[in-house]
Amino acid sequence: MEIRLTAIKAHRYGRRRMEPGDEYNAVSEKDARLLIAMGKARPVKAARPQAPKKHEPAPCPEPVSRPEKPPIVPRGTLKEKEKTTDTGKLKRTYKRRDMQAEE
Repeated sequence: MEIRLTAIKAHRYGRRRMEPGDEYNAVSEKDARLLIAMGKARPVKAARPQAPKKHEPAPCPEPVSRPEKPPIVPRGTLKEKEKTTDTGKLKRTYKRRDMQAEE
């Protein structure tokens, strides 16, 4: 987190020569505390504190119409025509496609 500082005495920081009155950003909070403790810099005071921004809620999205889903048919409720073969025997079904029913 960068902290804005003002140089009080001439010193070098970050390969730059700071003169009294120069403003610069300290790379880390630790560097800023060290420069302030040594008396080389002081923190820049804000002109006036900024008021927090008002939060406006996002507008609600328009509802999306979705097509109606077909009714869910529970397992085992197939029509009689689909359950039997031409000869009237019940069809044997397997979950795996590569398996064949035996006659």
